[in-house]
Amino acid sequence: MIVAKDLKSVVCVKPKLDNPRIIRQDGAFFIFGINNKKTLPANIPVKYHVTTEPYRLIINKSGKSKILGQLATLGINEASMFPEIDSVSKYIKQKLKNELTKASSGRKKPRR
Repeated sequence: MIVAKDLKSVVCVKPKLDNPRIIRQDGAFFIFGINNKKTLPANIPVKYHVTTEPYRLIINKSGKSKILGQLATLGINEASMFPEIDSVSKYIKQKLKNELTKASSGRKKPRR
C-alpha cells in the first residue's frame, strides 16, 4: 500500500544481500521522496540537519598510503569494496607490484 506522505519523505533502505558488491559493502541506501513537483527535493526534517560546520581534512601523500595500509589490515580495500573481477585483479596486481618493489629495495646491488 502506498502512503502519500511516504512519497514526500526520506527513507533508509537496507537492501537484500543478493549481490557480491552489496554484501561486501554492507550498505544501506537513502531514497529521497518528492514534494508536489518532481524537480524539488524532499524536505529533510530540521532534527536531522547537521549542525556542525564542515571542514576540510587534507591528507599528505605519505599519510594516504599509511591509512590505506591500516584499512587493508581491517580487510577494507578495493577488492573487498568492489568484488567484480576487474577491481579484484587490479588490487592484486597493485599489491604484488608493491611487494616486489619493497623486496627489491631491500636487496643490495651486486658489486662489479
